[in-house]
Amino acid sequence: MATVPFPTLEAASLCREAIRRIAAGDHEEAERIALRALARWPDHPRVLVVAGNCALVSGFEAVAIERFERSLVLAPGFREALNNLGFIYRRQHRLDEARLLFQGLVSSDPSDEEGWINYSATFVNEGRSAEGEAVAREALRHRPDCAALRWNLALVLLEQGRWREGWEQYCHRFDVPALRGAVGRLPTNLPRLPSPESLHYGQVVQCRGEQGLGDEILFGGLLRRFVDDAKSRGAAVSIGGNRRLERVYRRAFPDALWRERGQERTADWILPMGDLPAFYRTDDSQFPRHAGYYRADPHASTSLRRHLLGRARGKPVVGLAPSGGVRWTHDVYRKVMPAEWEPLLSAPALFVGLGYRDEDDRLAEVAKTARAEYLTFPELTRHADYGRTFDLVAALDLVITVPTSVLHVAGAVGTPCWVAMDHRAAWRECSRDHAIPWYPVTHRRFVRGAEEADWSHVIRRIKSRLACFNSGGGPRLSSG
Repeated sequence: MATVPFPTLEAASLCREAIRRIAAGDHEEAERIALRALARWPDHPRVLVVAGNCALVSGFEAVAIERFERSLVLAPGFREALNNLGFIYRRQHRLDEARLLFQGLVSSDPSDEEGWINYSATFVNEGRSAEGEAVAREALRHRPDCAALRWNLALVLLEQGRWREGWEQYCHRFDVPALRGAVGRLPTNLPRLPSPESLHYGQVVQCRGEQGLGDEILFGGLLRRFVDDAKSRGAAVSIGGNRRLERVYRRAFPDALWRERGQERTADWILPMGDLPAFYRTDDSQFPRHAGYYRADPHASTSLRRHLLGRARGKPVVGLAPSGGVRWTHDVYRKVMPAEWEPLLSAPALFVGLGYRDEDDRLAEVAKTARAEYLTFPELTRHADYGRTFDLVAALDLVITVPTSVLHVAGAVGTPCWVAMDHRAAWRECSRDHAIPWYPVTHRRFVRGAEEADWSHVIRRIKSRLACFNSGGGPRLSSG
């Protein structure tokens, strides 16, 4: 059964109004309207699905599941109910159940675009990139013009380190409606720069940020080369990145322009920063063999380091960032709960909190219980100017973090960084060895295996390695 009609015109009107309220962000009113419809038609599959959507956007996932499942009892094979239920299962990391639903959808109708998108997405960041590639390629055989499928293919290719193929698909991200809140929209009045060779004398290219803060810092490692390429062709670069990074950009690129409001109209090209790797990182051999590409404020970082070394009394100064991501970026695999860090906190070190969430506040309480030396600088880590976090990270001997933006800050300023991470990883942290390709000199991965139920083994390995860490003469990694 592909679709289910509304029972009456009145039901259709109520449900469409509920959907309109969802789109307007008025979730409370949408739920009230859905409940009115349910009171009249409690056993109609289409009404139940709309009511399930209202519950979902309001955060009542258990209620949404109940409504979708009831709809499927009444109308087995109702595609919208199957897709929506699978979506929730995926969000709850009930991936086997989600895949079973999506596989059934696309098997019965290979043209089901939404089913293919959801099915292929269940393999992204899950350590099953080869399977994800096979599903995405099969999906594109049926829906070759679907940007969301190309995006999913890009992610699983990048997870495999197949850089050139991955970036070729990655460029489709601006055509994916679900990503509009993350990447935004490209201006329609400017052509997108296809390569540095397309620049000519006197032209201006607007280089703009996108996605999360961490991604923008990572892509920033390629910006110096692009600015130099543009200059060699007599062109100028105008940087329009995240405002929290403005001080970092201005210090790193005094020879570039800073985009002011309305300046896009004076540019000749637009270049999203996420396009830079397609120019300069298409093969393993093109990845850097150096440490750091941005400078912290020398006065601020030197002052902080002097203060920290005085407190540390010869022990290493170690930053800790215990959580990262949001729900749709797999935050469940990107956090180590505060209590799980307690064994590490007994190591001889001065620990510095680098987080900005409730988990980070609780970590300070755990450190107090463990009688660890633990400092926090919320005036730096929670400031609107993210350059202050750069200054703090540059003053440390070592950063220990989960996959979050601090990982990229450490790479940008050249501070050694150890990453506690799950085997289910995004392309940024994926690797075939202990290193991270983007930061091969400074970063080391400590991976929780598929068979490990908690982080205890990872924390023990980090603690053991920290005991051999050499500090005192500035940031440097221990050998071995």
